[in-house]
Amino acid sequence: VTPLYKGLLEKFPDIAPTDWKFEVPIGSTTISGGLHTLSPEPNLTIYFVDHREFFWRNGLYTERGYDYPDNFVRFLFFSQCVVHLAQHLDWQPEVVHGHDWPTGLVSALMRHRWETGTWANPARTCFTIHNLVIGLQTHPVRCQIEVSGGMQRRGSLLHSSTHERSGI
Repeated sequence: VTPLYKGLLEKFPDIAPTDWKFEVPIGSTTISGGLHTLSPEPNLTIYFVDHREFFWRNGLYTERGYDYPDNFVRFLFFSQCVVHLAQHLDWQPEVVHGHDWPTGLVSALMRHRWETGTWANPARTCFTIHNLVIGLQTHPVRCQIEVSGGMQRRGSLLHSSTHERSGI
């Protein structure tokens, strides 16, 4: 699962929209999105989360050396879409792999659904960080996470203006 970034539809014209729609509550608002798929070979489907305002930008995380100020909301939305897919696809994944800071909340969101009884048997999770050294060059930013189901946590989010981040 990956965001449907700007330029992917032109580069891979076989990416197709599905009927799947996301309605993701974040704080006091609900953010809508869609789902596209690409099946480049038998038994392989790549899922693309579509939200043009979030992902059709000139850079993935930054522009002109500055982070997009809504990165946290962009990737909280993406993480919730990943969890929703993992739970509700017509097949059950055995492992959900999150890579680096954009998917840092996936495991926590999955565990929350299991702890609250809304997902009886979630997949196992694995999380990797590709460049921890650069990610440790950070400064703390205070944030509050509010997601559906009553999960609220207040804490520090490690944040940097580089491409790498760590949520340790």
